[in-house]
Amino acid sequence: MTHIAAAVIVTVIMLLIYVSVQQNYRMNANDPQIQLTQDISNRLASGRPIAGLIPADSFDIAYDLSPFVILYNAQGNPLHASATLNGSMPKLPAGVFDYVEKHGEDRITWQPKQGVRMAMVVKYANTYPVSFVAAGRSLKETEIREKNLAQMALMAWICAMVVIGIHWLMDMKVFKAGY
Repeated sequence: MTHIAAAVIVTVIMLLIYVSVQQNYRMNANDPQIQLTQDISNRLASGRPIAGLIPADSFDIAYDLSPFVILYNAQGNPLHASATLNGSMPKLPAGVFDYVEKHGEDRITWQPKQGVRMAMVVKYANTYPVSFVAAGRSLKETEIREKNLAQMALMAWICAMVVIGIHWLMDMKVFKAGY
């Protein structure tokens, strides 16, 4: 019975380690976007013109890892963007804007197409013509780290289970031998 308890304890500890580190990876993926949305919202609120707030050149978010910014109007239509997706300014689902308008901000994982996942922060700006400031970046590197973490946690769990199994077998042999 102690071997089963040990296996359960090791399993719970390994899961806790995995979930804790994975969540840290994912939450840290939002850090640049939090700063970008806050800074741009503050500049818009102070009356700064839209021109110059985001870079003029753009890249396709399906292939680039750089953070990007998109400014949206009250209807959720993109006004300006430092990135594109399939040649157009990316458009978030309408439900995101409804939530952000009520709560001020949202931090989401967005998958605009297969194989393209973004860590997004959307902030309510409410400064005409910009109502929402969104910033995002690819989760590609974060997901590679998460995969490596899962492999390491699994290997450590397997090693621990082997040690517990060997100990159990040794106990069984000793018991049967009459010691």
